Amino acid sequence: MKISHFDRKTKILEMLDQSNNVKIVDFSAALAVSEITIRRDLARLENEGLLFRTHGGASKSDASLSEMLSDRRIRLMETEKRRIGQAAASMVGHGDVVFLDTGTTTLQVARCLKSVAGITVVTNSVHILAELRFAKDLNLILLGGTYRPGDYALSGPLTEKNLETFRARLAFLGADGITSENGVTTNDMYTAEVTKLMMAHAGTSILVADHTKIGRSGSIRYAEVEDFDLLITDDGIPAENLPFLERLQIEVRRV
Repeated sequence: MKISHFDRKTKILEMLDQSNNVKIVDFSAALAVSEITIRRDLARLENEGLLFRTHGGASKSDASLSEMLSDRRIRLMETEKRRIGQAAASMVGHGDVVFLDTGTTTLQVARCLKSVAGITVVTNSVHILAELRFAKDLNLILLGGTYRPGDYALSGPLTEKNLETFRARLAFLGADGITSENGVTTNDMYTAEVTKLMMAHAGTSILVADHTKIGRSGSIRYAEVEDFDLLITDDGIPAENLPFLERLQIEVRRV
């Protein structure tokens, strides 16, 4: 099976993460492609600032793997997340204050909010900051706090203290897993507290998650499903997970 250019880039960066310097011949053998193809891939990745080419190979750039994996997460279920983002943005009107936590689905919500005039978006996400920084007729507030390399989010006591100042009509919040046993979970212990505070300070809390998160559990539980007012997901939910959704005591919107 032919490996895609994107998957080759990911594998190259993963190999560099395991060994700081890798030879072209080793890349070629691991990926089953010619050395000419590898040289082209390395040239592109060097232009993107993700690695440094060396004589006969490459060495890693400090941020390369985390940036590549983040880009991959953004691409996963992108069409479904875009529909979720559109459904979420349709709930927002002029004058609203909106909380967005960090995540690839809330990033899609942010993209869809660009066309909604006269709103205020409060977030701890560096990705959302980058997405909305040039948006017109939108007031963007980035919560201060501690930035940890690779997280693309701000968290910690300063973030939580700043968040205490704000109240929002709507909070759109993501998850890494949603199950009946473990509730709503994330894999980031640092941003979980920020997300919980956003829920506490919002009039309405909306969980935005594609269907792959349903039936899966992350490592940090931050809420019960019933703590939310609405779940917006896509229509690709496997049949075995439908009974779980039907038992929920909140509205479920499948888009």
